[in-house]
Amino acid sequence: MSTRFLKMHGLGNDFAIFDARLNPLPALDIGRLSNRKTGIGFDQMAVLSAHEGADCFMHIYNADGGRVGACGNMTRCVADILLKESSKEKVTIATDAGLLNCWKSDAEQCWISVDMGAPKKAMTY
Repeated sequence: MSTRFLKMHGLGNDFAIFDARLNPLPALDIGRLSNRKTGIGFDQMAVLSAHEGADCFMHIYNADGGRVGACGNMTRCVADILLKESSKEKVTIATDAGLLNCWKSDAEQCWISVDMGAPKKAMTY
């Protein structure tokens, strides 16, 4: 069985983006898919799902399968997809870290901006 995805990059990070907003995905072996020699290769993977309070929910996974709260570069890539689909001026993406507002900051250059919110202090061990 084949599953469609988009491969995108932002500022040196590359991403595999799977869209499950309309149809569920089969189980994905993230570690196998992320392998650059035998899989499609990526730094992070996103699975988009429907969300009542936003344009979508973005589930983010590192290459080892661990979940991530948010990623600015991937959010810009997903926002580009959503902005083109909807012809909206602004989209909102829900993540484990909260809602992220996104917009085209320069239509001529196709630049996307994301409000990531105030930085949170990292925990020290």
